[in-house]
Amino acid sequence: MEQRSPFGLSEHLERISKIGDPLEERHRALAPLFGTGIGFHLLGLEGEITLATLSLAEEAGLSVLPVHDCCLCPFPDADAVKAIMEEAYRRVAKTGDCPVVVP
Repeated sequence: MEQRSPFGLSEHLERISKIGDPLEERHRALAPLFGTGIGFHLLGLEGEITLATLSLAEEAGLSVLPVHDCCLCPFPDADAVKAIMEEAYRRVAKTGDCPVVVP
């Protein structure tokens, strides 16, 4: 897959680099990934997972409303939509493991 960057990103990289030191200090485990483009890749995957979720929910006759990194649905459909989201994740991420966070 072609790696894409947001329009105008290169113009902002110098300004962003000025805040890099405090960010790297605070997030040492993630620091090696800064500037690699992994964030854009993950955003793309999230979008693909959301689209797959919408498609699978439609096939199942369920209504969902995507909002950022979640889907809103009628309460009685919550378990079915959760299962659909997990399946969408597995299909897009091509892995059997699905991290699920339930507050």
